[in-house]
Amino acid sequence: MCPEPVAKYLLEHREELHEGEGGDPRMSGERHCEDGSEGKGTGTAEGGPSAEEPAPPRPSARAERQLAAKISSPLVIGITGSTRSGKSTLAARFARAFGPDACAIVGQDDFRFPGADVPEDSWVEVDGVWLRNWETPSLTDWIAFEGAIQQAAATRRIVLAEGYSLLHSERVRRMLCGVIWVEIDELTCWQRRGHSYPQNWDRDAYFSQCIWSAHQRYRASVFDAKAGIAKAFVDRMLVVSGSEPLRALCSQALTSVQSWAAAGAPVDHHPVGDMPATLPQFRHPGGAVRRRERRSP
Repeated sequence: MCPEPVAKYLLEHREELHEGEGGDPRMSGERHCEDGSEGKGTGTAEGGPSAEEPAPPRPSARAERQLAAKISSPLVIGITGSTRSGKSTLAARFARAFGPDACAIVGQDDFRFPGADVPEDSWVEVDGVWLRNWETPSLTDWIAFEGAIQQAAATRRIVLAEGYSLLHSERVRRMLCGVIWVEIDELTCWQRRGHSYPQNWDRDAYFSQCIWSAHQRYRASVFDAKAGIAKAFVDRMLVVSGSEPLRALCSQALTSVQSWAAAGAPVDHHPVGDMPATLPQFRHPGGAVRRRERRSP
């Protein structure tokens, strides 16, 4: 439910708010990874991601499929990083190496609460005006998202769980056998975001107050030296530069996932807790989305 001041503001300005509202840019997918900075890193809990090692030679699509064929264990792989880092693009390329019968992509952006159900912390008061904030993890229907990952894991050899705050959920973390963190810098993120912002926000203000500040908090929660989430994924986290060529990223990802599978990385496809009586949605590598159908209690 909206806070009372927000509800009052919406009623008073409903006509102008409905005009030209662009919608959440997350729902349109991310841009392709762009060529640019070099190297990959392994990332540490103390120092955070790094990108110092040279990238491997670019493999052909056939070589990617050969690498994928060596991975036989059922695996759930997490792909995360800031908005516009290239997570969705990497997931789609990665999935094509396995094919639709073996791999499914479950994206966090497909599980956003609709307008009437948005939480209070998705509103920000700026100079007496209530504006939307699209970057809060609470905008995600985590129960449905978690259930979709679990459902996909029961029917596919590889599941790619992808999202800008994926590791926010403990249930999701318990299902992952490994994590791929896609790193980009602040300027690259700002440039790739373009002009997709909630209505009435100044672009620079929204980026600094909502987008990048939220990502910095998320990044700190993952790579904090003492209590970072990355500590739970020792030897099971790959950090790549989202500015590298896509083929290089896919090669790095396939090689790491192959090693995780060979090591028998721990995973819990059935974390403790009841799932809702829903049929969640997940999309195949071709991009088709299976919509959720709410069932009556």
